[in-house]
Amino acid sequence: MADYQNPFYINQRLELASFDALTFLSSRIEDFSGENLVVAMPMSNARPVFVPKGTSLRGKAITNNGTLYSFDTILLDYTMNPIPLWTIRKPDNIKQVQ
Repeated sequence: MADYQNPFYINQRLELASFDALTFLSSRIEDFSGENLVVAMPMSNARPVFVPKGTSLRGKAITNNGTLYSFDTILLDYTMNPIPLWTIRKPDNIKQVQ
């Protein structure tokens, strides 16, 4: 189960945005790769969103008990097969939002 140090789990909904974006896009955690997260590639108008590798991202996650966390991360890699996925660095600067 999620805790303050690691509030992340498979199938958890996320919202991600680059630091220069005004809107967050929906995603979810698909898997873990070491300490990194593998997440569904965000979509906009039913199309995958591509940002350059190394892009700094802001994120939000809500746990099963309704606790909201914000965090910072970086896009490490992406793949299109078998499904569109992003690999993001283990989030840092995790903060519980009240």
